[in-house]
Parts: sequence; C-alpha cells; structure tokens
Amino acid sequence: MKTSSVEVYKILEKTREYDFIQTQQVNMTESVDTLYFYSSLLNTDPKINNSLMYNVISGRKLHLINTASSMSEKDCRLYQKLTSQMNTFLSIKDSIRLAMTEEEMVRADLIRCISDNRKVTRQMAVGGLTYDR
Repeated sequence: MKTSSVEVYKILEKTREYDFIQTQQVNMTESVDTLYFYSSLLNTDPKINNSLMYNVISGRKLHLINTASSMSEKDCRLYQKLTSQMNTFLSIKDSIRLAMTEEEMVRADLIRCISDNRKVTRQMAVGGLTYDR
C-alpha cells in the first residue's frame, strides 16, 4: 500500500499538534505540582515569609490560568478545575493560619491572666485578706 503525500503530511501535522499539546500538559502538570508544593510550605516554618509565598503562588497560578486559557478546553479541563479549587484551598489554609494565630493570642492572654490571678492571691494572702471564689 502506498500512502499519498497528502496523508503523510496530515499525519505529521496531527503528530506535531499532539506533541505540542502533550508538552503543554506536562508543563502544566509541573506547574500544578509546584503550586501544591509551595502551598504545603505555607504556615509551616516561622522563617518562611507567608506573604511573599502567597504572592509567588498567586503569580504562578495566574500563569497557569493564562496557559490553560490559550489551550482548547478539552485539553486542559483538569487544570482549570485544579486552579479553581486552588482558591478554596488557599482560603482554607489562610483561615487555619488566622485561627492558629488567634489561638496563640488567647493562650498568651490566659497564661497572663492566670499569672496575674496568682499574684493577686499571694498579695491578698500576705495582707491577711480573704476572698470567696
């Protein structure tokens, strides 16, 4: 069987198209992996600047969205779904960070109140005063 040059040309054209799509998908997969790695570093170490990390994540997410928007929807549906879920994930992560910060403040206040209570109790005991609990 002989294949016409037109058929060979179309096969080569489709091969290039599929290779390009696959390359873009591999790059997008690496971008998503990087985003999730960076987001896993958030709030883990006090040495990490979380504001800068959010800025980096946000920039990379925008780059991923721009790349996905330049592709056909059927070729990048998963990546679009992941980037839309990323906002929810980051807001939950930020809420956890805020709750942990608030918990630390409340804990410090409680420790301070307990300490103040002990001091007042000692002063009252030394002065001969008593109080009812």
